[in-house]
Amino acid sequence: MKLSDNPHATQKADAEEQVFTDLVNALIYEDFMGMRSRSMLLRDPQELLAQTGMTLAEAESLLAFPLRDGRTLHFRVIPDSRFQSYRFSRPPILLAGAEEGETRFRPLEMDEYVRLLAEEAEAGPFPNLAGFCDELKLAVEQTILSSQASTALEITRGVVSLRESERYASLRDRPFHPTSRVKNGWDKDDYSLYGSEFGQVFGLDWVAVRNDRVRWGDRGKSPLYTELLSGEDQERLLRSLQAKGLSPTDYCLMPVHPWQMKHVLPRVFEQELAEQVIIPVASGLGQFTPSSSVRSLIPLHNPTVHVKVPLGVYALGAIRIMPPRYLENGVKGQKMVERLCAGEAQATPSIAVCDEESWVAYTAPGEDPFADKPGHLGCLVRRYPQTMLEADVVCPMSALAVFTKRREAPLIEHLLRQRQETDGRALFRDICQAFIGRAVWFAKVGILPEMHGQNVVFLFEQGQLKQLLLRDHDTVRVYPEWMERAGLPPVPYTVKPNTRNTLILGTAADFLSYLQTLGIQVNLASILQAFAACGWLSEDEGWLMIRQELERAIKQAAPAGVMTEMAEVLLEAEHWPVKEIIAPLLRRKGTGGGSMPSGQGSIANPLRWEG
Repeated sequence: MKLSDNPHATQKADAEEQVFTDLVNALIYEDFMGMRSRSMLLRDPQELLAQTGMTLAEAESLLAFPLRDGRTLHFRVIPDSRFQSYRFSRPPILLAGAEEGETRFRPLEMDEYVRLLAEEAEAGPFPNLAGFCDELKLAVEQTILSSQASTALEITRGVVSLRESERYASLRDRPFHPTSRVKNGWDKDDYSLYGSEFGQVFGLDWVAVRNDRVRWGDRGKSPLYTELLSGEDQERLLRSLQAKGLSPTDYCLMPVHPWQMKHVLPRVFEQELAEQVIIPVASGLGQFTPSSSVRSLIPLHNPTVHVKVPLGVYALGAIRIMPPRYLENGVKGQKMVERLCAGEAQATPSIAVCDEESWVAYTAPGEDPFADKPGHLGCLVRRYPQTMLEADVVCPMSALAVFTKRREAPLIEHLLRQRQETDGRALFRDICQAFIGRAVWFAKVGILPEMHGQNVVFLFEQGQLKQLLLRDHDTVRVYPEWMERAGLPPVPYTVKPNTRNTLILGTAADFLSYLQTLGIQVNLASILQAFAACGWLSEDEGWLMIRQELERAIKQAAPAGVMTEMAEVLLEAEHWPVKEIIAPLLRRKGTGGGSMPSGQGSIANPLRWEG
């Protein structure tokens, strides 16, 4: 039987290649163990090709990576001169070593490859090596599951709703990350029910938490259930509360994700459940579908209000909890952003800000406020502006990065049809201009929302970008020196002592690195990849547009001193930062808390390249 005759075998092979490719490219990009700097391009590979049976397609080359024990790794790459680097083009990776007096070649499995590289470290073993290898296997399994979701885009009377674009965005998940699919803690049934790409609908469980164990972000608003549940489900909830002899004046009603209720609360809050500090009240209330972030859920009856709840699964190397300090910092970040956006409503595209001031969180007197436990029970209500209902396409930026194996991008194609255009260059430039212009507009006064593909929502009308909508404000970065120049007050963030501070930055380079890495190298670059894969423009053309829009935004938006520093960091520096993900994952000990493990390396500045 051919591989193509066995659908499951084909899906597995495709998933393994996808994860393997993302893994190797991440390791090259981050220069892990010298994967970029120590590798050598073979100028005359014909003898080795003949020995191994490998072939080279057009533009492919053969790269050799020498191991310290004398053996060598060989693999096919495409030169990426813009970054003075390479891209892994396709498996296998061959291990070459002497056996019985001659060189033998053997293809490596993913975990073998990672373990071989890890052995190159002179500082000793990586504590999470085995865990990371297990996550690579899980990434393959869950990529297979994800491939069974529909890649069609649901367009209803010309409208693409946020609910549908969230599902669609999850088809790609976080670009370029080998374990982005991993939801460590979910089995196949959990993944198929709660995974964003399937668009399934489920109810939430509800618990009553004694008021002396609750913190509120905004006690002036109505109880959370009034916006999250229909009238009928609200009545069911209150009847259940009454049947247990409880009063809403003594207890706070909190929604809980059903997976969290089954697998986490009984373990983490065993004592509180036994003492009836926390009391289960009802299950399966309402109809919710997950957004692309998985833990933010959309109620079907009220799409302008989402609810974010903790999930004790690992995703992107972090446990998806919601510590109270994150929620508090989010309100502080939101108020800063709102202050800047006031009076900007006439700009095109304008900026809108989701209201995330309403939240509740479990707390206990005397407990460590920086421990994981409080983050396992809480909820945030995210309210969207009414302008969302006026747009005919509402999508997180990450949805624009989705394209199929057939080199089709249904969302981009829909926007081009609305614009009555067949050339995607103008649309990509509009995206760059809006995103970069607004990011620099914020940065010039020392404030930078985390503008990655999931946090920025675009509102289109007839293919024209009308508004940028910002959400998830708990990681708004600040640079006090530029804030002081702009006359803005400092931000009283709550930061865990003796940990790397990623909210308050001390240099322009550290501050702007979040625009360079998350904003451009992940967000814009993945959208550019979709446009290029579908033939609307080349990557070189796209990077030129990115540079031009950065130049324009810096000149238009920044005061003279800030303009000079921005230009030095973004345009003139020889190197750009790289957000490292593999080494920090390998070094992780314990839970790592709610923050994604990351580090920073460097790579050639892609905006200085001249082809």
